[in-house]
Amino acid sequence: MLEEEQLLIEQIKAIIDDRPTYGYRRVHAVLNAKRKSLGLLCVNHKRVYRLMKLHDMLLPKYGRIKASRTHTGKIITLKSNLRWCSDGFTIL
Repeated sequence: MLEEEQLLIEQIKAIIDDRPTYGYRRVHAVLNAKRKSLGLLCVNHKRVYRLMKLHDMLLPKYGRIKASRTHTGKIITLKSNLRWCSDGFTIL
């Protein structure tokens, strides 16, 4: 079992080295296509996901990037009784 998983990890790494933007779904499809051509059994997508997660090969989740500057909620003006205003649309 360990030798088989090590072989799968090497095959996954080879696919990722060739196409680093592929997620586990595409890696699973390419891996199974290669295995079918060699006459080997297909691998379950859950197993590919588990191995990629275990070895830190997954892509970062979309939209989960934290902003480097967070808004504190305070707006500072140059002097008292000064209001901010902007006009982006004018009809003449």
